[in-house]
Amino acid sequence: RSLGVVNQKNVLWDHLSCRDHLSLFARLRGVDIEGDARHAAEQALAVVGLSDHADKAAGRLSGGMKSKLAVAVALVGGPSVVLLDEPSSGLDPGAQRNLWDLIK
Repeated sequence: RSLGVVNQKNVLWDHLSCRDHLSLFARLRGVDIEGDARHAAEQALAVVGLSDHADKAAGRLSGGMKSKLAVAVALVGGPSVVLLDEPSSGLDPGAQRNLWDLIK
């Protein structure tokens, strides 16, 4: 519950939407009410700039957007510690800069 992790390798499910990923992980982190999990998901989407892609399946996202979603998954529910394992690996320089700006 108090730990968020971004692995170097993508661990997203291609068929789930961004919103569904975040709602699921919010519930796993102890956000018990569906409405609260939905709200936590919307907040995380806004933080990483994916609100416009909330209903898009993860498999249809670009590499940079998948990295942002992975960061959002790590942040949803407000864990006290977030571990990042090379979250920008494999991204072009512009996408890397954008992702690191987001993490800061």
